[in-house]
Amino acid sequence: MEINIGWWNTSLSPPVAKKTKDTGKKKTGLYLKIIEHLITHEHIDLLGLCEVDLIDIDKIKTHLTNSNLNDYKVIPLYKKHEGRIDDYCLIINSTKITFKDSLELEYCRDELETYYKIGIRVNLEINNDSFFLFLSHWQSQLSMKAKHRRKLGGFLRKALNTIFQENTSPHIILMGDFNDEPFDDSVCFELLSSRDKAVVKEFPKVLYNPFWRILGAHSPHDHENVHTWSHVGGTCLYKERKEMTYWKTFDQILFSSAFIDSQGWHLIESKTKICSEPALDEKYKKWRKNVSDHFPVISQIRRA
Repeated sequence: MEINIGWWNTSLSPPVAKKTKDTGKKKTGLYLKIIEHLITHEHIDLLGLCEVDLIDIDKIKTHLTNSNLNDYKVIPLYKKHEGRIDDYCLIINSTKITFKDSLELEYCRDELETYYKIGIRVNLEINNDSFFLFLSHWQSQLSMKAKHRRKLGGFLRKALNTIFQENTSPHIILMGDFNDEPFDDSVCFELLSSRDKAVVKEFPKVLYNPFWRILGAHSPHDHENVHTWSHVGGTCLYKERKEMTYWKTFDQILFSSAFIDSQGWHLIESKTKICSEPALDEKYKKWRKNVSDHFPVISQIRRA
């Protein structure tokens, strides 16, 4: 049994208290075609979305119904209270996955009353096995500076540890726009994630992050190929030359050690990728202007 997993920051409705001007992305409806593409062409069974509001979610439901994708259940996870906005939505293939419930994570504030938006937990059942899914959309680097960002990973790690304390070899999946890269302290040292499978196997509470492989240009430079310069080099384009790169790998899917060399469910790392070229790039020109400043990311797990 295979489960294809996807995550996408749609850029439709950023979680800000003050409504921003509609850029036209909603009017074009291209985001609906992207979601349909992920389901019908990439065969995604579990798709997490962020930067969606209740109106966006209703349109997604209607579109999937009109596209005869009736097996796909849309689960609204949008909440707004006390200035806090959880801008999530989950789409599941109901023939494979059962939604159990969602759990609001601890309202995380430090001693200075600084709020840390770490995410939401969803409990699922797949083939009679329990799965713990976390969706995250951390604060941007503009709204929270690097020296404070470590706590985002630390608070989310505390939420994970409650599962490890109550379960042996739990199946935990994290997906999100972390606004930090795999090597940043918040993701690597506070959340405790690694690119090294040996470390994950020796210390089973450490998460495995396959998105270390996605850092950098997707294709080697070839002088004879004029399109090399336009190939993507991350999950989102952020033109800040002081960083020495325009590309960031902020969108990631991470896995608990139960998926590494397991006799049951295991990660198919070769299926981990940024869903960009050529399937989407060639289909929707001027992606960043008309659709989103983020590309979807996908991965796969399989039961032996």
